[in-house]
Amino acid sequence: MAESAIGEYADVLAIAHQCKRAIRSPQPAVALVPSGDDEQRTVMGVVGLHHPGGGNAMARVMPPVVPGELAQAAFADRLDGLAMLADSLSEDTAIARARELFRLFERAFRRGPSGCVAPLTTFLSTAPRHDASQYALDEVRHWLQRLRPEATHGDRRDSYARSSDVVPYLGRMEYAAYDVLLNKATWRHPSATRRDRQNFMSAPGPDQRGIVLLRPGATMIADWLDPFGVHAIDWESRLQLPDDWVWRMPGQEDA
Repeated sequence: MAESAIGEYADVLAIAHQCKRAIRSPQPAVALVPSGDDEQRTVMGVVGLHHPGGGNAMARVMPPVVPGELAQAAFADRLDGLAMLADSLSEDTAIARARELFRLFERAFRRGPSGCVAPLTTFLSTAPRHDASQYALDEVRHWLQRLRPEATHGDRRDSYARSSDVVPYLGRMEYAAYDVLLNKATWRHPSATRRDRQNFMSAPGPDQRGIVLLRPGATMIADWLDPFGVHAIDWESRLQLPDDWVWRMPGQEDA
């Protein structure tokens, strides 16, 4: 309820001031406040608060590519896909980035969202390191038949997706989009045939958080989330808490 209230108030501020809104958590992002003497003793005995360990990792999925290579004849048939992936990378919010990825999948296989599920799953499952990425039919179906309509439409559904709902899936979808764009043999065709064009250095793991390193020298990046796994941490913002408030990471003293 607190997360929803914070998000709703940020939406109101954005509309009132006609500007973008961004929600970040300060340090510390959570604290315990005793409401009486009994709770004071309990709170002061807390040795640590569980922290999930960070956000959803994104991978540097391939070695540096000379931009000229992407303009070679091998990519002349999929400049539309290049544009959609570039548009996705240029968006600020997860939900806007995901919508461009959905369009890229549909464009690549020349099928609607439901029609993309089977060929996209087949394509991803035939990758040389599928043992690392482990894409499955249920995952791809969830993207295109559950997440996509909730992120795109607002007509008959009671539920709708916000960026926080999309973030956990974005890394895996972006990796899949790179693979489709670079390695799909026949563009704008439902065929799942691959071409050997680009090998990747790392892959987001099937748990949607870990990174599988496929080659030496791979780099990973991640936005660290607050202890609730919702908002990114603002590392430049730190709160001074009253003495009787407690916030501890395991092994740390009071903030």
